[in-house]
This record gives sequence, C-alpha cells and structure tokens, in this order.
Amino acid sequence: MEELKKRNVSATLVNFVVTRMYTGPWTLCYVRFDDGALGCGISNNEREVPSNLSFIKDLLGLDAYEAIRKLKNTDKNTFVNSLIISITSALSSRLLKEEVLGEEGYMVKVSYVPDLSALDLRRYIRETDTVAMVGFHVMLTSQIANIAKKVNVTELMDLKDLEVTDFAPEEYNVQIFPAYKNEEVLENADVVIITGETIVNETIEDLLKFSRNARARIVYGPTCSFYPKVLFKEGVDVLSTVVIPTSPQFKRQFILSRGWWQGIKGVKFMSISKGGCM
Repeated sequence: MEELKKRNVSATLVNFVVTRMYTGPWTLCYVRFDDGALGCGISNNEREVPSNLSFIKDLLGLDAYEAIRKLKNTDKNTFVNSLIISITSALSSRLLKEEVLGEEGYMVKVSYVPDLSALDLRRYIRETDTVAMVGFHVMLTSQIANIAKKVNVTELMDLKDLEVTDFAPEEYNVQIFPAYKNEEVLENADVVIITGETIVNETIEDLLKFSRNARARIVYGPTCSFYPKVLFKEGVDVLSTVVIPTSPQFKRQFILSRGWWQGIKGVKFMSISKGGCM
C-alpha cells in the first residue's frame, strides 16, 4: 500500500464480484481512479466464502485504502485476505504497464494468450535442474517437466485427487508431495515456483524462507497481480501476473462462466523480473 501511495495511486471502490465454483473461486474488485478510469483486480478465495456477503456493501464508495484499513481491523480469514488482495491488485493495475515498469528498471514480457508464454521458462530452468513447485498447475507442471531433470510438487489438496490410473505405466520425472513436506522439498531445489494463492492463505513467508537456497524463485498467478517491489524485496526474482480487463464483455463472460476467466479476450499475462535477473 505504501508503494502505491508513493506513486499517487488513489481510487474509490465501486464493485466486487465473488464466485464460488471449484473451477473459479475468485474475488474480483473494481475501483475508479481519480481520473475516472476503472481498474480491476482479482484474488483466489479458495471457496472460503461466507454465506452472507452484505458487509461488502459498506465498503463500496469508500477510498480503497480506507476499505483495506477497515478489513484489516476485522477478524482475518482467507476471504477477507482475498478482498484485500483484490483491492491491491485493482490499484496496481494502474502501474502494471510495460512503459511504467520499464522506466523503473524492470524487465517485462507480455502475452495475451493463456498458455503462460509470457513466462519464458527456459530462461530460468536448466536441463540439470530440480524444480520445486508449490501448487499443482495443470499446464505449468507438464511444461516444466519437459525442461527440468526433476519436478517435485507440494500440494495442500488431498493427493488422492491427483492420482492417475494407467495400466501401461511409464516413468515420469514429476513427484507430488503433501504440503507438510514443503521445507524438505524446497530447500533442495534449484528453482522454486510458487502459486500466488500462497499469499491469500498466508504461507508465502515460510515458503520464501524454505527456498532461500534456490537460484531463482518465481511467484505466479492472478493472486499476485500487484506492484512487484515488495515481493522482490522479500527475495522473489520473477513475478508472473495477470491484468484483468475492465470491459463489460469480460465481466459478462466471467459471471456467466462462474469465474472461468482464462480464455476471455483482453486478459494480459505479464512476466516481470528485476533488470539483469538470470
């Protein structure tokens, strides 16, 4: 928040959209900047959504920083965290532009195709590397496995949900572990890739500590789509973010699909790194 304030980013909250479906448990926030332009931000809410959301109405129309202050004074939980992060993401959308980040010394790559092409994996991962992933990703895991020697994934969900039955089994270089093995898996990795969802569930601090021996640490996903300076100070090397469009067409498709934003036109995928990184 302080970094955004320093850059004179200010806005009023105008709307939230909350979905609960297992394929799209998202908290979407809209703000209106002082010049009248809209900003949109997003955060995973892990389906930890209370049945009564009427308290959100009291936030609408407030200065965004005042709304965050009020939320921080409530009983913190995953959903409240998702509200705070989505507001932060919406405010940050004003700064998540190639020209702005470039002027501040960041290296930026952009894609409008939902295939993580903005994140140039071969720039960070070598064929001899052991890569640790916090959070299984249906696209990213296989892409990394095609490059690295070994991929170790830790996951909070029940590992039975990730089991595959194959009556002609082959050997693969991917192994999945329960989340309680995070320290063991991360401390021995060359590259660590962490889902932004760890910000909303407040595990990222420990994960960055466990991965301090890694050559590169990458945080990715919609839930880390905010101005990168603070995470870079904490030791993150690359931020792979998503900028959500403010168009009525996006909102309509987002609601009708119950939160499936990945294929909607106009979503911008950004890879941000410190100048000279890697």
